[in-house]
Amino acid sequence: MGSVPVIMRTRGLGGVAGRRHMVAGGSQSQPARNRISSILFAVMLFALVAVTVGVLAHSLPKLTVSDSELNSSNDSNGAHDNNKISEPPGKSATTLVVGADSTTSTTTVKQPQIATETTTTSSAKMTATTTAKSTHNNVYFGGQDPPKQAQFLPQITADGTATGANVQPVVLAAEVVATYPHDPNAFTQGLLYDEETDTLLESTGMYGDSELREVDVKTGQVLRRRKLHRRHFGEGLDLYRKNNVLTQLLWRTGEAIRYDRATFKELRGDQDLTSNAPAAATIRDATSANQEVVGGEFFTPMSDGWGIASDGGDVVYATDSSTTLYELDAKSLTMRSKRTIQDAGRAVPWLNEIEVVNGLLFGQIWQTECMAIVEPTDARVVGWVHFNGLTQQAANLVRTGKLQGGRHRQDVFNGVAYDSKRKRLFVTGKYWPALFEVRLVERQPSAQDLENVRRACIVRGGSF
Repeated sequence: MGSVPVIMRTRGLGGVAGRRHMVAGGSQSQPARNRISSILFAVMLFALVAVTVGVLAHSLPKLTVSDSELNSSNDSNGAHDNNKISEPPGKSATTLVVGADSTTSTTTVKQPQIATETTTTSSAKMTATTTAKSTHNNVYFGGQDPPKQAQFLPQITADGTATGANVQPVVLAAEVVATYPHDPNAFTQGLLYDEETDTLLESTGMYGDSELREVDVKTGQVLRRRKLHRRHFGEGLDLYRKNNVLTQLLWRTGEAIRYDRATFKELRGDQDLTSNAPAAATIRDATSANQEVVGGEFFTPMSDGWGIASDGGDVVYATDSSTTLYELDAKSLTMRSKRTIQDAGRAVPWLNEIEVVNGLLFGQIWQTECMAIVEPTDARVVGWVHFNGLTQQAANLVRTGKLQGGRHRQDVFNGVAYDSKRKRLFVTGKYWPALFEVRLVERQPSAQDLENVRRACIVRGGSF
């Protein structure tokens, strides 16, 4: 460090009197020398403290991330980096055309150029935060295997007691892998992915606006639509893949409509899916109900259908506004059994949109940002996912001009679909401008963390 000239003035004095401490030949008086000595001592003391702090800091252990931890964090993620939910990615918007009443129509919509890359977070940064709790986190979706049904079953000891970490539900964190445009005027009620066409099939609600749609995943463009009668309010949607038959639930009527997957044409409600024999679920009698029969409506065992999803075989699961999980026959939708959805003895209401993944049922909880993972054989919640902030992230895409908003105010989190070939999980919401592809990361929460999730996700007094 070079020398620093010191100029000392006496406040209130000027001219010769103000410089009375300066003497000929550059010599200084005793008070001036004392002040310079004090300043030099302070500088030396500061330098000594700085050197001491540096030595101590160098001796402290550093946080390091090994190559193996980086690899386990990435977990063969392929081309995808991961964007945390709190960081909104950007995509462009699309404009959709509303079809005519009670018709099947195909629309061609001019699409803006869409950027498909995602905003990413560095692997080292993400690993430093996630491996602080555990270096053995399981990662699901985003090109990786989904959770399996067997891994959540309790381990039974010889004396018949359940042991192991799987006795309590696991808590999963969600990370956005990619973001795609979604029609902000779609009141999404049911969503599923068709692997044969690489498209989404969507059921929308609201009286006068309910539709059955086929949607391009990447652009959000509606490729085909069938508008429901104005008295119908669309709900959950399922595809019976053995015969390519779609089943769309209707709200508050106990009815459903079936369609041919290839043509979107309504099928007779009393037609069994494997033969011409009448099914146990019958067509509504127009004279006794004093209501119009539009075509393929038929009764279900539920009075208020919400969600519906099949396991790929002959079983269909369905939910309504209660805490009940219904197990139905896939061909006739007749009742096989019903159970109360529960977590540690607490009934869990309002599973809205549902999807079967590897034998487990993924269900979004109405009016929350939560998804319950349910073991359907006993209706026990084995996992929770809290998509905290995802609703706001979708809204931010419109606020920042990255996506176009619709005619309606953005509504609740609803809509889940699974691509089993590419192991992708999609979620969206009602009147949301975006469809999110997400991956789930298993944490090792404390007991308090689990209780916090339960308080956020289990609706008290859930009746509708």
